[in-house]
Amino acid sequence: MNAKYYRFLYQSAQRGMCFSACLAKEAGEPQFYAMYLGASAQTEDAASERKEGPAGRTRMEEHPGARLQILVLGDLLEDTLARAERIIQTTGADTVYMPRSENRKDGETPASRFGKLKGTHVVEVEHTLKLQAGEICLRLISFKEKLVMYLGSTEVTPNTHECVMYVKGAAEDMNCSPLVDVGNLNCEMRCLLCQDVTQCKKQNRSRDGFFADGHLLTGTAKLGPQGQKLRESLKDVWERIRFVWMPCGGKQAAWADELSETGTLGCRQYFLGAKSADAEVMQKAAKSVYRGAVLIGDGESFCISGCYAER
Repeated sequence: MNAKYYRFLYQSAQRGMCFSACLAKEAGEPQFYAMYLGASAQTEDAASERKEGPAGRTRMEEHPGARLQILVLGDLLEDTLARAERIIQTTGADTVYMPRSENRKDGETPASRFGKLKGTHVVEVEHTLKLQAGEICLRLISFKEKLVMYLGSTEVTPNTHECVMYVKGAAEDMNCSPLVDVGNLNCEMRCLLCQDVTQCKKQNRSRDGFFADGHLLTGTAKLGPQGQKLRESLKDVWERIRFVWMPCGGKQAAWADELSETGTLGCRQYFLGAKSADAEVMQKAAKSVYRGAVLIGDGESFCISGCYAER
């Protein structure tokens, strides 16, 4: 079977969140790795008073040797910057995308800080940036020192491929890997055979012409009235969004009602956030029988895996 295997992993880490995307092909072809990092709402609220030690490690930090092609920083808070530095030192990263800093008077900026890391290219995003990496399309939208990221498939459609998609939660002791190893799919099979999983199928309807497999990472962006700007920036992929990381992990002050209008009718949709999410946001996220809120605790993960198989 000529297939492209993928794994998308959401993790709520101490004082932050991370999202990793991995795509691997058969016959030893190169893999694609990308990661999005963001702080938590609590981190932002108390950033100026923080006296705690470094934030907890992510699963990507625990898998050295998996060099990232793309590392996206959702904000410029110290927890996010420090975590990104550890990841680069552990795994390496080809390109780091970050919001453009508005504080540039002292000479030292987050971009110059990361520019000192050997082998890593740094890009500051001011407006909207479109990226293409094989079958993966990325959009980065700037919201005043915050970056929102969309990631979804391209070049594969229901007319040419079948999208196999499994969704499952994972406790901390399951040690889920963010990587796809085509030569050893034990991690995948262990979940499918021994854990409760949800299989999503509706994205395979050929009449839609696209797969509803998009991810929207809002990080700590306080969208509010800027929801229309986000929708306009993503109008051509708005219907493809199936997974949404809620702004600030699910805070009412950051919510935009346009998020409730993402996705394709009839496709199960997941709104992800932190355990501290506000009840009002959870109600808005789960406004229909096809939608639900999933709250992820520290160390827990939410995994989406499967493959695009040629018909």
